Amino acid sequence: MIIWQDKLLADSVLTQRKNKEKSEDYWAVLLTKYFILLNAKAKSCNGEIDIIKIRNYFGYFEDKEYISNNKEQIKEYIKSLLIEPNEKRIKSILKSVNSHISSIIDGKTDKVFFNDKSIIVYKSEIETLDKIKNEILRKYLLIWLVWQKAYNNQFHQPHEWCIAKDEELFKLAEGKGNSQSGQRCNNFKKLTENGYISYDIRMSTEPRERFPQRLYKVNILQHTGDIAFVIKDFQHIYEHYLMLKKGKYKFCESCGALFPYKRSTRKYCDDCAR
Repeated sequence: MIIWQDKLLADSVLTQRKNKEKSEDYWAVLLTKYFILLNAKAKSCNGEIDIIKIRNYFGYFEDKEYISNNKEQIKEYIKSLLIEPNEKRIKSILKSVNSHISSIIDGKTDKVFFNDKSIIVYKSEIETLDKIKNEILRKYLLIWLVWQKAYNNQFHQPHEWCIAKDEELFKLAEGKGNSQSGQRCNNFKKLTENGYISYDIRMSTEPRERFPQRLYKVNILQHTGDIAFVIKDFQHIYEHYLMLKKGKYKFCESCGALFPYKRSTRKYCDDCAR
């Protein structure tokens, strides 16, 4: 499962737009963080919490006192998330949240507390994509570019290399017409030979896990510049490019998905128009 953004996943689960593809406890931890942040932010706006303690609500969260002072409320929320709640599981989920906060405070992790950062594609990156005449190669490169930006958003400092889930990214680039593995390899080889993407194989540094990891680096990635567009729909990444270049797509006013249109007055995608 590709994790593009914590907030997107949390909102999707809360509105029942997406199935829970991970364990129930994973989602409980994610939603508990979201619940804590939203409540802490609301209280800080009323002057009840020192805003300096929460420098960036969804990145750094360093107020352990907030959790201890609101433990019963938070535990009740966790209980509401679980199908079969019990005290042991509730404590385990709360412990996981507290552990992440402690790691941030102690400088033991670079991973953000909760990722709500937008994924921005810059005009200079689009200019490079425009030079690629083969559309499937252009799709591959855009998908890998957006993924590395999403991967970096999980951390406070950008990582030069990222771990990619090849199969899911290939499928996203290819849509319904999935290519054979040999064709995928050839297409990816063209991108590496032309210097658009680099890859390396290294051993995992995770404790008790010694296995090779394939790392990727998209060489056209930029961190600043003039903005071309902001990704809002991760199932239709390439359509953002088409909308920019050809204006053939627009966002559904109901669900926010991108859809192709022929009449400029159309407001909804096929699913929402039914």
